[in-house]
Amino acid sequence: MIGDHGLVRLFYDNTHEVVPGKLWRSYQPSPAKLACWKERGVKTVVNLRGDKMSGHYFLEEETCEKLGLRLVVFRVFSRDAPSKEAFHGARALFDEIEYPALIHCKSGADRAGLMAALFLFLHERRPLNEALEQLSFRYGHVRQGKTGVIDHVF
Repeated sequence: MIGDHGLVRLFYDNTHEVVPGKLWRSYQPSPAKLACWKERGVKTVVNLRGDKMSGHYFLEEETCEKLGLRLVVFRVFSRDAPSKEAFHGARALFDEIEYPALIHCKSGADRAGLMAALFLFLHERRPLNEALEQLSFRYGHVRQGKTGVIDHVF
């Protein structure tokens, strides 16, 4: 976890409630954070990073299993424009997961922002301009960087 922005997370908690009591967005949670989410009533954890062969995934998978949290992998990319299939997949994901839920990526900025925006727009039927507020510097998203490609899809 230390090599995976673990030290940054000691000082910067990029966790935010998207829809009160229903959806939160976050960075890669530690086992202790997952236990806190379980205590808060979260039922589903959506990993936006993918199930690659890495320590963070195996640790998350093991912890979710021990805690009785459902772990769903829905891989999206922070430096590529989301495909039409990703939009359809996101809609299906939001319709089938159990809430309250936590969505996370590595830092909680770009992929989590994209999915939070899609959740608000596709699932909650919020206006697009309101949904796009999830892709802002407030959450660590930098439009001028490589991750700014996400913004141009909308």
